[in-house]
Amino acid sequence: MFGNKVAKKAVWTGIIVYAIMFALINLVIFAIFKPANLETNDMKVVFWFAYGFMALAFVLQIAALVTGRYENGMQSVFFGLPMIRVSLLYFIFTGVLSVAFMILLSFGVKVPFMLMFVPEVILLGLYAIAFIVSLTHRNVVVAIDRKIKQNVFAIRSLVSDVEDIADTVTDASLKQKLSRLAEDIRYSDPMTDQSVAAYDAQIKESVDTLARLVGAGELDRAAAQITLTQNLISKRNRRLADAK
Repeated sequence: MFGNKVAKKAVWTGIIVYAIMFALINLVIFAIFKPANLETNDMKVVFWFAYGFMALAFVLQIAALVTGRYENGMQSVFFGLPMIRVSLLYFIFTGVLSVAFMILLSFGVKVPFMLMFVPEVILLGLYAIAFIVSLTHRNVVVAIDRKIKQNVFAIRSLVSDVEDIADTVTDASLKQKLSRLAEDIRYSDPMTDQSVAAYDAQIKESVDTLARLVGAGELDRAAAQITLTQNLISKRNRRLADAK
């Protein structure tokens, strides 16, 4: 919860900083280059398209800031680079290119439209590819991370169930066996798949049966149930090991 709040504050801080930067850049551009004073309509069209690509790069910075993170703060990556850094590089290249065209236009150079348009579109296309790959990679990792957390939670829940049972036991021998069972579950492989789904269900059912036996005071049967549960855990771990 706290990490999510910090991440949201960081995103909003980044958006505010980008907005201020964009306002300052606009102030400089329109104060220096004065697009209304350009000689021809063709020059004005080139100017506004160059400006549009730069503005779009700024908007995509915010998109990368918002979507370029995993849950829990991990960042999307493209060939090892954080997506926010790839986005920043795209903005720098686009900004330099756009400003270069604006400077040429302000000095009266008639820049052909396609000379401006083609490299700007190429940069945008390359960034779009990086963004899509990064987003796909992020979604895959988030799904894997969520699955791992679910599996770990299931193991920890079983450990807690066994420890709760042990807390109700006064017999020293049985309490020790329950402690060993809790350790066996704690250090078992948390990952799961269809090959061990039956074992997972049997282990959960066995722990529930163990709780009932202890609650009923049937300590001898409870001790046998512990052994049965440990055997199920061992079989499950072997099946997972064979599958790897």
